[in-house]
Amino acid sequence: MSELARARERYIKNKHDARKAAVVNLEPHLQIKFHVAEWSNRCFEAMKSQWSKSEFDWEEIRRRYREPDQLDFAIWHEDRLCAMGLAVTTGQSVKLKFIEGDARLDCPLKGRRILIALEAVANYAQARGKKEIILEPLNEDLVSLYETNFGFEIVRPKNGPIFCRKKV
Repeated sequence: MSELARARERYIKNKHDARKAAVVNLEPHLQIKFHVAEWSNRCFEAMKSQWSKSEFDWEEIRRRYREPDQLDFAIWHEDRLCAMGLAVTTGQSVKLKFIEGDARLDCPLKGRRILIALEAVANYAQARGKKEIILEPLNEDLVSLYETNFGFEIVRPKNGPIFCRKKV
């Protein structure tokens, strides 16, 4: 087996374990059943049929991001797609590049989706030996949320967008 094939197998296991650990670690505290899966055709069909709108072009994201070491995830409550996301590895970090939740007010995981996503990303970062998680918030409200509720450090570079960083 080639080194590349071994690396791909390791990435697949790391992703599976990270998603599973997010459920095991959080389900007892959140007191609601959910599961975290990889992207699938079922996930994309559920997004189209269940969500009235989307902030991102997920089909384009799926086409464009195809790295073997990325972490794609779909957060489900029973048969309801509650959130989708994508994290990519960059140097010593895992960057949560995209996350979107079901916009309907009755989503059973509303207010919990980012916590689940961050747990999966942190688990993946640890498995891959990465040192930090990076987020690029879409607006100032999210900057405050990530800093206050999740302990992220806010970085405001002279050139480039604001980002949030947290050690794992």
